[in-house]
Amino acid sequence: MQKNFLPKYLHTFLIVFTSAIIAHICTVLYFQLIRLNPAYNQLIQTYPSAKFSEIAEKDLIFSNRDIFFKYYICPFNIPNKAIHILSKEAARNFWALSFYDNTGELVYSLNSELIHHKPLDIILSTPLQLSLVHKYYRDTHIYSADSTLMIARDITNGFAVLKAYAHTPDELKSVQSLISSTSCEII
Repeated sequence: MQKNFLPKYLHTFLIVFTSAIIAHICTVLYFQLIRLNPAYNQLIQTYPSAKFSEIAEKDLIFSNRDIFFKYYICPFNIPNKAIHILSKEAARNFWALSFYDNTGELVYSLNSELIHHKPLDIILSTPLQLSLVHKYYRDTHIYSADSTLMIARDITNGFAVLKAYAHTPDELKSVQSLISSTSCEII
C-alpha cells in the first residue's frame, strides 16, 4: 500500500487554492480583453471615419485644449490597410499631428517644424501592410521617397488629431485652407 505524503485535507486545499489563482488570473485577463473603450466608441459614432472633422467645442473627450488652436480628428479602422494623410498645400502656421490607438495611447506625433513646413504626406500602417504599400507605390511610381513619410506601427484602429494654431482671423483662414486640402484616406 502506498503512503500519501500529504494529508487529504492539505491536498484538497492546494488544489482549491491553485484553481482559485488560475480562475482569478483568467478573469482579470478576460475583462481586459472584452473591455470596450467607451471614448473611442463615442468618437467613431460622433465623427465620420477616414475624414478630418473639427472637434466640437463641448466635446468632453477633448476638454483640456489650448484656446489658440483648432482641433480636427480623423478616426480610422485599418485591419489590413493603411491610412494616408495627404495635403495639397503646406500650412503657413504651426500645426501638430498625433496618432492615437483606440485606447487613447499616443502612437506617433510630428509637427510642422519637423517636416520643414512641407505639405503633409504620411502613411501609417502595420509593418507588414506598409511593406506591401511601399512595394505597390514603388512599382507604380505613385510617390516619391523624399516626400512621403511612412510610419510602421502595430495599430489597426485609432484616430489622428491635427491641431493648428489659429489665434487671428488670417491664421484661421490658413487653417481652414489646410483642412480643406487635407485628406485622410484608407488605402
